[in-house]
Amino acid sequence: MDYANNGNLGGNLTRIIKSDRNQNLYMLYEIISGLNDIHNQDLIHCDFHDGNILNHGNKIHSE
Repeated sequence: MDYANNGNLGGNLTRIIKSDRNQNLYMLYEIISGLNDIHNQDLIHCDFHDGNILNHGNKIHSE
């Protein structure tokens, strides 16, 4: 897994709130897509919280 050079969702909430709506919707889509990928592999994310949603560059990853 790559280093999350922009931290996690919880640590970036104030910056994210100031982002435009399209960027916020894109981040939400990426989070949902990541969880869907996990579930499609018949896995469950047992510790899902804002500290586990990682921000790498302009992308958000659910880990």
